[in-house]
Amino acid sequence: MKPILVDISHSLISSEQLMRLATAIWRDPVAARRAGESAVRYWRGQAASKGPFYLIRDANGRDLGLIGAFWHADKSPVVGLRWSGVIPDCRSQGVYRAAISSLVDILQSLCPNGQWLEEMVPPGRSDVIPVFESLGFEDWGMIRGDDPHFERGTRMRLPINGTPLRYYEVGKGSVDRYEVIHPRHA
Repeated sequence: MKPILVDISHSLISSEQLMRLATAIWRDPVAARRAGESAVRYWRGQAASKGPFYLIRDANGRDLGLIGAFWHADKSPVVGLRWSGVIPDCRSQGVYRAAISSLVDILQSLCPNGQWLEEMVPPGRSDVIPVFESLGFEDWGMIRGDDPHFERGTRMRLPINGTPLRYYEVGKGSVDRYEVIHPRHA
C-alpha cells in the first residue's frame, strides 16, 4: 500500500486528534507528548524550523502516522527527520518505507542543498536502529558535543540527493562547522 502524505497545516485535523495519533505511535509517553506538541506547533504555523510535516494516510483517509523533515539553514546539507512513525497495526507492512521514499522524493525538489536525511535515535532506543538500516540509513555513531540544539543519541543518515555519505562532527555551534570524512567513506 502506498500511503498518501498530507501536509498537516492543510489538513482537517484537530490538535486533540494529532495528540491522540502521537500517543498511538510512540509507546513512551514523554516522546508521544513531544511528538504531538511538535505536530500541533506545525499545524498552528508556529514551527521554529523550516521544512514539511505530513500526516501519513491510507486511500480511505485513515491516519496511519506522522513524518516530516526540518532544517535550520537554507544551505544546510543535513535535513533532520522530524518526529516520524506509524501506528502499531501498520508496522512491518511497508507503510513507513513508502512514506520515507515519498518524503525523499519531496525533499529532492524542496531542499536542493540537502544531501542527507538524518535521524537521531535517542539513547535507550537502539532497537530501532535495524529498522532505519533496513530503510537504507547508515549508523554514524553517537552524537558528541554539548550543543543544546542536538539531542544526544545515535545518528543515522540516508543520502537524499545522490550524494555519498560524509560525516559531520557535531561540536559547539552549527552542525555545518565541523566536517570530517568518515573513515568508512573516505
